[in-house]
Amino acid sequence: METTIKILVVDDESRMRKLVRDFLVKKGYEVLEAADGEEALDLFYADKDISLIILDVMMPKMNGFEVCREIREHSKVPIIMLTAKSAESDELNGFELGVDEYISFQSEDPCGACGSDPSPDKPAGGKPDPDCRCDPG
Repeated sequence: METTIKILVVDDESRMRKLVRDFLVKKGYEVLEAADGEEALDLFYADKDISLIILDVMMPKMNGFEVCREIREHSKVPIIMLTAKSAESDELNGFELGVDEYISFQSEDPCGACGSDPSPDKPAGGKPDPDCRCDPG
């Protein structure tokens, strides 16, 4: 009997989770999803068959660094940080906490709030956040 590899994808942006999930499912992996760090830990502790965690850094309730720190106290499961946080200090922090790979990317909407790419995940249903200080252009 063939066992499917189970991957936990953790990101507060549903479209990012969907993008990663769709790719992994097409490759034959089983995917669990969490929208924040607390949910990720709940799923991780409930399911001992998780083979890999793909983890965002910037999330509500508990950020990816905190999740990584907690998981590393109990497990050596591989962790890949997939995040828009590209500062060298963030990458070094990730490796110091025990991530196996740190992959950063540049989002078209770096802070997720300026409204350059409206979606239901954005504040106020896709309307720009007046406090946004990023430079989307």
